[in-house]
Order: sequence, then structure tokens, then C-alpha cells
Amino acid sequence: MASILEVSGLRKSYGNFELNDISFTIQEDCITGFIGANGAGKSTTIYSLLNLVRREAGTITFRGKDISADERLFKDKIGVVFDSSSFYDELTIQEMTSLIAP
Repeated sequence: MASILEVSGLRKSYGNFELNDISFTIQEDCITGFIGANGAGKSTTIYSLLNLVRREAGTITFRGKDISADERLFKDKIGVVFDSSSFYDELTIQEMTSLIAP
């Protein structure tokens, strides 16, 4: 089975918290989830994949192409479900879309 998503050397830090040298591969046609203790870095990893936070180091490739090259293609092909909503009540759908969409 071919790999569809590859993360290599991902690094992101917030104060005392740090993701350091996170690497993994997701195979095509697989449903994948992150399981771990609170504060383990699950959300930070996903936010980094979606470019909702800026990673400090590392590469992320989707079907062999760096996601930075065509973020919209990547986001159009995946699905993400968060445990809580991060929407702002005072923003319109169009304003929220402009924050999330590349």
C-alpha cells in the first residue's frame, strides 16, 4: 500500500511545550486517529498539518508533494473532525472561511 501522507522532523513549541522531531507515515485508504494524554501534542500536530499554526521545522508531503506548494489540493482531499469547535460567534461564514482556507 502506498503512503499518502508523510511527516518528517516536525517541530513546534509553545512556552514549556515542544513537539520535537515528530515523524510518521499514513498509508492510502486508511482512517487515522491520534490517541494520547492531554497535552501530548495531538492537536498541535493536526494544526501543523493543516497549517493553522506555523511549524518551526519539518516537512509534510501529501502524495509526494510538499503541502506548502498546493495547500488547497491537500485540504480538499482530507477530512478532519475536532472534539470542539473553534469558530467565533461574531464572524460570518465567509470570514471564517478566509481564516481557514488557503
